[in-house]
Amino acid sequence: MKFLKTALCCIMAVIMMLSCCSMAFAYEDEGYPMVYLAGFGDTNIYYEDDPEQKSLFFPLDTERLIGNLGNIDDYIIESVKNNEPDLLYSCVYNYVWDSFGMLRMEPDGTPIDGVVSAPIELNYTGNNRYVFSYDWRLDPFVIAEQLHEYIADVKEATNSDKVELVASSFSANTALAYLKLYEDSLGDLDSIVFCVPSIGGINMVSELFAGELNIGHTSLKNFIAGTEGLTFVGEFMDLLDEMGLLEVLVEAMLVPTLEDALMRAFNDLCRDFVSTIPAIWACVTDEYFEKCMIHIYGEDYASADQPYAEHIARVTDFHYNIKLKSDEIIAATKENNPDVHMAVVCKYGTPAIPVSKDETVLTDGVVAVELSSFGATCAPYGESFPADYQQSEHQEINMISPDRQIDASTCLFPYNTWFIKGLFHSEQPEDYHFKVLTAIAYGDLDITSDPEFPQYLIVDSEDDQRINPYTEEVEKEPGFLYKIWTFFKKLILLPKTIYNKLFNK
Repeated sequence: MKFLKTALCCIMAVIMMLSCCSMAFAYEDEGYPMVYLAGFGDTNIYYEDDPEQKSLFFPLDTERLIGNLGNIDDYIIESVKNNEPDLLYSCVYNYVWDSFGMLRMEPDGTPIDGVVSAPIELNYTGNNRYVFSYDWRLDPFVIAEQLHEYIADVKEATNSDKVELVASSFSANTALAYLKLYEDSLGDLDSIVFCVPSIGGINMVSELFAGELNIGHTSLKNFIAGTEGLTFVGEFMDLLDEMGLLEVLVEAMLVPTLEDALMRAFNDLCRDFVSTIPAIWACVTDEYFEKCMIHIYGEDYASADQPYAEHIARVTDFHYNIKLKSDEIIAATKENNPDVHMAVVCKYGTPAIPVSKDETVLTDGVVAVELSSFGATCAPYGESFPADYQQSEHQEINMISPDRQIDASTCLFPYNTWFIKGLFHSEQPEDYHFKVLTAIAYGDLDITSDPEFPQYLIVDSEDDQRINPYTEEVEKEPGFLYKIWTFFKKLILLPKTIYNKLFNK
């Protein structure tokens, strides 16, 4: 069980970092051309001498991944039976290295010889949109320089004076670097929309780099309860948790041999492979940055004698001079370019991937809402503000979500920050999700401009491809089976309830 637990948390963390991929637009509008910055994983990675890209290292080749597994189950059995963690360690390390190792970068932050990404080209997807696809492993500063050239090419190709800029997930870091590096050229922009930005960081990535990934019983329960078709299983786990048994059961099934082997393997892989990718460092939160640097490179990580000294210097430069100054850079952009419309679109309401401290944090499954919104006040996951909670600022208009989980009045741009409930970080109904983004970009909307696009939106309960205004919380009558389950749950907990009442617990 421990093998499954640890393997799941590490594999999910790596996959999620590489799966926040690009999206295509489907809402027709007129005006300046839109430049959409894709997220992680939009560009193919392959051998340079293979122009047909048959040797793809990304996107992940499922057949190659399965083939590389070989007889790993035999190693697991032998490792546990003979208490030999080194055997499984070698197997896991070699499997991940053989499957993903070609994505690693050189000590100076450049791709290894012979491995390249698809070239950057003007990618017109119709409806006046251009998708900026780039080598998503690179330093955000480098990608920002490429973006500057791309915007110039789009303007020339369309004979336009400006563009609409939409940056999704990781690419918000690129947009932020662009705003700083080219602050004298921002007259090229008509609007900037940050969609689920990861500028504030991702706890899952931070804990991976710090060697602290772990599946907690609460996060596992939340994840299962929030997964379609598994709600009843989540209710059962909730019952076990209330009885105080869930954590005991999880801990009782630990296998030390597997835990030792897997954690050593993934820690070493993080040092030798994942941490060499500059872009992923942009997803480390400030809370963890110093700890991650020490865990990966040691106490002397800032030394000029470090093999990765150049890489570390650029990563550190971005963290302290761009990432930690994001509010300042964005506010300065707005102040110095008042005609540039700036907006933020966040998602929430889905349980976090159960591998980090986000188990009690309101997220879009990947990024904490407080971070993606640049400062919204949020209730813990699954809870709401207390009855006496009052909106913090901007009392002239209600900015508390109908479910009382978010207070948007504390955002950096409270009148230009939207929230969509019910969508995972990289999930989008093709028509309606992008209808929101394009309406905001082209319409220069704020949350009061159009009743079709209020501050809070929600996925339709009967049509998950549709997004509706979320203006009131509707209490649904619980179904018959749910009523039976609630009665059974109360019956099981009756002895504990009586005990608590008798002894004032």
